[in-house]
Amino acid sequence: MRNPQPHVLRAHASYLITIIAATLLLCACNGTREQTETAPAPAPTPSQPVLASTPTPSMPTPAQAATPAPAQPQANEVANKVAQIFKGAVEFDAPQQDNVLVGDFNGDGSQDIAVIVRAAPSQLDEMNSEVSNWILDEPQKITPPDPAKPVQPPPAPAKVKAGDVLLAVIHGFKEQGWRNTDAQQTYLLENATGRGLRVEARLAAQSAVKPNALRLRGDVIEQDLNGAHGFLYWTGARYGWFAQTKH
Repeated sequence: MRNPQPHVLRAHASYLITIIAATLLLCACNGTREQTETAPAPAPTPSQPVLASTPTPSMPTPAQAATPAPAQPQANEVANKVAQIFKGAVEFDAPQQDNVLVGDFNGDGSQDIAVIVRAAPSQLDEMNSEVSNWILDEPQKITPPDPAKPVQPPPAPAKVKAGDVLLAVIHGFKEQGWRNTDAQQTYLLENATGRGLRVEARLAAQSAVKPNALRLRGDVIEQDLNGAHGFLYWTGARYGWFAQTKH
């Protein structure tokens, strides 16, 4: 058999090398494509959900309880209060329609009480004593304070006589008002009880007074007294009488 020529061998070798190179390149491309096709795509990172802000439920504000009106005075507690203050110097009958009145007469926010009493004949010295446990005044002799005068003139002294009908005004103390055992400040008013006594609220009474005529500090005790209609009022230091109309 005849040996092939050298140039033929070289051609065959080049052809084989070309086929082998092409085969290797094709295999490499197929492997890369398979990896690309089979490799799972990275899962997208889920964005964190934005939580809707839940409003904090507001606590319901409890309705402010209305301040209960003080209980109406009972005969026994009024009698006990009068006895505590006067210690037998006055006589007190069971409450009638208008002989026990309650209101904030001196405007300090505490409930006061006004009681019609009668001087005990055997206790006149005690009633008129300057060192007694009360202040004795006659409102019709009290003049309204004069702002132009730094020192107000003293009122004429009052004097209790046997059988006199008086109005005892006991100022309240703190929330318990006149029922408080520490409520001791008392004004004993001479010639201050007429007809139709009733309590008039400060604002209502003030609206019925001419502007700048009088400045009220508390509730007033309205009545007909000595031929005039008017009211007892707290001046800031004493109880005075303001006549509105003459009869």
